[in-house]
Amino acid sequence: MDRARPPTVTHIEGRHYNKEQSRWGCEDLYSGRSAQVKYVRHVRFLNDEAREMVERFNAKYPEGPIFRNAYGERWKPNAPQIYLTNLRVKFKHSKGLKWPKGVVVYGLRHAFATSFLRKFPNEIEYLRVLLGHKNYKMIFSHYGHLIDEHASAFKRLEGFNPFT
Repeated sequence: MDRARPPTVTHIEGRHYNKEQSRWGCEDLYSGRSAQVKYVRHVRFLNDEAREMVERFNAKYPEGPIFRNAYGERWKPNAPQIYLTNLRVKFKHSKGLKWPKGVVVYGLRHAFATSFLRKFPNEIEYLRVLLGHKNYKMIFSHYGHLIDEHASAFKRLEGFNPFT
């Protein structure tokens, strides 16, 4: 869920969940959009914690959105940021935690992409798919400074001696 766009998460319904594959398939959320060509297949694989939460919410709300406010209504697109802000400044048990300065929900998506590229610099195609981008343009414009196209080639040459 850390790489999903926050507004997308607010529209997820139980029908989007594929239990056997532990993922959300949310392509239909983008159907009919004029900018639809911008996106590719929207699949969100869930880790164990997220899967448990999603299955609990699916059982509670078998129809309609699984993320709801206190009145049982669908979250508004800005709700995740509001909840995060409340966690940082309002709630007794969480406001005392050491929160990164300026943390925002969309920052989690960027933190995921940055961490992914640092750990897997040669796996740009995987990142493109995970983020749901049609091409590499957005990745290079936002994270290009993390991608050294020649570093991996030089790393492969370490210890290489063509004469032995």
